[in-house]
Amino acid sequence: MYGFGICPTDVWGDEPSRSGSQRLVLDQKHEILEMKAKFAQQEEQIKDQARELANLKAYLEQQNGHNLLNQSRITSTSSNHISTSSSSLRPLKEGDWISLFSLDEPTKVVAIGRLQSLDPSTIVGGQPLGSNWCEVLVQVVVERDEHLIRPYVPLQTIADSIGAPIAWPTKLVKICED
Repeated sequence: MYGFGICPTDVWGDEPSRSGSQRLVLDQKHEILEMKAKFAQQEEQIKDQARELANLKAYLEQQNGHNLLNQSRITSTSSNHISTSSSSLRPLKEGDWISLFSLDEPTKVVAIGRLQSLDPSTIVGGQPLGSNWCEVLVQVVVERDEHLIRPYVPLQTIADSIGAPIAWPTKLVKICED
């Protein structure tokens, strides 16, 4: 400085050369193309998830109709004994799509999810599952306001638990049949 005060280069830096400017533009164009490709991939994933959700909703509607038919087939053979049509039940296993039923109304489906674990020592929401409970990853909510049987700090209702693992009693789940 020769006492002429502050120069523009002191404030804004040196003016880039023509080749430097072109390099910056090309770098930014490359980054924009990468972001566009990433967004296109995410949009495709969203479309896939929307298709899967539509299939699950259609399945759920079909299942609800099937449950209504099964309920109409229930016959009382005595005052203490109720029989249903026989169906082959297979044991639950990890990865199964399952329907979660309400504690208050055991015939009402509240959600559909994937069975994550049946191990009683699995920690869900800071506590072990215990026997006769399973860990479920909720995928489709049917009854938004249904309260969780074991609420966790941020999760209180089924609607809060989409995509989150929750604990649910095994007696209130049923395998979704294809």
